[in-house]
Formats: sequence, structure tokens, C-alpha cells
Amino acid sequence: MSISDTDYAVMVRSRLLTTIREGPIYCELSGTLNNEYLHYLNLAIPEPGVHGKVITSTVVLKHEILA
Repeated sequence: MSISDTDYAVMVRSRLLTTIREGPIYCELSGTLNNEYLHYLNLAIPEPGVHGKVITSTVVLKHEILA
């Protein structure tokens, strides 16, 4: 995104840490972000190993710019 959003960054960080701790996460999310309505699916999968990364994929189902 071109505009930083602290709440969004905190949510993404939380999702990544939860994935590392608990395993794969699949979620469907909707809400407003920077005056835009989004509805999307997200999958997060941890790579194996102590220093494994988290692989994520997001599909936007709906995107509306709010007036």
C-alpha cells in the first residue's frame, strides 16, 4: 500500500507471529482501511525450521473506495 497504516501493520505482524507459534492460518476478512472497503481471503503458512519464514497469499474479493 502506498499509505502506511499502523493498525494494519500491527494486524499483519500479529498474524505472522500467530502463524509461527500455532501453524497455518486461513481467514476471511472485511473492513475499511484508508477509506477503502476491502473483503479478502488470506492464507499464511510457516516454513519449517527454527529460522523459517512465513509464506502468505491474499486474494481480494471486493475493493471499494469510500466517498
